Amino acid sequence: MKVIQLRGTNATGKTTAIREFINHGDFRVAELDLHGRKIEYHWDDQREIAILGRYDQRVTGGIDGYITSKNELMDAIVRMIKTVKPRVLLFEGIVYGVTFKFAYDLCRVLKQMKCEYTGLCLIPPLEVALDRLALRNGDKPVDYMSVQNKWFTANRAYEKLRQNGIRVKAIDTSKIEKESMWRIIQDEI
Repeated sequence: MKVIQLRGTNATGKTTAIREFINHGDFRVAELDLHGRKIEYHWDDQREIAILGRYDQRVTGGIDGYITSKNELMDAIVRMIKTVKPRVLLFEGIVYGVTFKFAYDLCRVLKQMKCEYTGLCLIPPLEVALDRLALRNGDKPVDYMSVQNKWFTANRAYEKLRQNGIRVKAIDTSKIEKESMWRIIQDEI
């Protein structure tokens, strides 16, 4: 069983890649019972692929603002593996997608469960991410310093994960067309 995390800061293409992947599959929305709370995921019966998170009409998607803590996310992943039993489980989000510790801890849990982890680190040049975010936000101000700090943190985390023997791939999404973003996921499945 494979767990794929799309990692990266704001406006790197995480949600776009998953939405495009959903559009190229036969997914239906399902719910996971997480201690009495319903957690939404997308399921493709034929390919046995589960995608944890919400991907409706919001600008951003995934687990951010939906899964409320590191422990809840870890519990949701473990519960998905044990009850839904997907061949592939995908998830993304900024909150747990830029730092080293969550991915490292998740890899330790997955190893005990005999599951494989891949971190797809979406790292376009900082200027591209900032331009995309400004375009997406319209009139809403962008906290450039916060995004810049997350971008550097994501890059350091990628290097540290790689140095610790964790399977991660850095992908510059600046030259990938929106309609082709789903292929970065398909190439890992």
